[in-house]
Amino acid sequence: MRTQRLIAGATALLVGLVLSGCATTTPTAVANHEAKLEYHADTGAELLGDSLVEGLAKVENFSATAYTHGKASTGATLSTQHETSVVGASYVTKESTAEAGTSIDEVHIAGSDYTYYLFGSAYTTVVSTPWARLPMGDLDRANDPQRTCILGTVIYMCNLVKAWQLSKESNGEELPEKLEVSADGSKHFTSAVTFDSLEEAGLYTLGDDLRSQLSDDELGTLLPLHVWVGTDGIVQKIEVNGTMDAASLDVEVQFGFEITGTPTADDLPDDPASLAPQYVTNVTADQASAFWDAIGNARTG
Repeated sequence: MRTQRLIAGATALLVGLVLSGCATTTPTAVANHEAKLEYHADTGAELLGDSLVEGLAKVENFSATAYTHGKASTGATLSTQHETSVVGASYVTKESTAEAGTSIDEVHIAGSDYTYYLFGSAYTTVVSTPWARLPMGDLDRANDPQRTCILGTVIYMCNLVKAWQLSKESNGEELPEKLEVSADGSKHFTSAVTFDSLEEAGLYTLGDDLRSQLSDDELGTLLPLHVWVGTDGIVQKIEVNGTMDAASLDVEVQFGFEITGTPTADDLPDDPASLAPQYVTNVTADQASAFWDAIGNARTG
């Protein structure tokens, strides 16, 4: 999947900062004491199952943001953010990156057999035109909810859910779980994910050289996970945010997804199908895999 490849590539730089052992971070629940009614244990499997994606797939129009941020004690930083507006079967995702020219925007208009991508200047060795189009029609979210995860922001939510599921498999009852239910029915779930589960879920790429320098305990470092679900049962925000401490290096990492509003058709761009042919590179289905591999290589240098 093209989005997952680019997420992993964008975070490879941050992972490259983690060259030595990391101490375990203990997740801490942050409770809203005024709204708190009750806590439940072992609720993650129900809350972070398919229903989370299925619920969002039923939302006709929504805007969302997703982000990756990292900061090391060496001064190195990483910051990537995506903004998606979904109106029925149409959607646009705009990307912001810290590195000039590396952003990629995505546009699909309902009913089209193609999805269009607008590339920054860093990709001119791969695609000579500002735009490229690839064969991908409507996501058909109503009949195949998991295809909602193709959206450039929602994939962060899906990957974070997968990371929690993997962490639960490896840690069992030792993985902390706490659910706060407020008076209005909204929920706040607190748990944790392991560092290596984030890689296995597709949020970053560690690489064999770095992996060989980390022990199993270090790869199993726990990072706090928070999930907020609205009164309608729709996820509002999911985030992993924590610090891995080592004797000579501290690394702060943050991955997140958040619903931000309800867009209308006015929030969509003009249909890129109207662009003159000289501004658009046509990439066939047979060429797509090699094309995204080349884009990923250009992105990470």
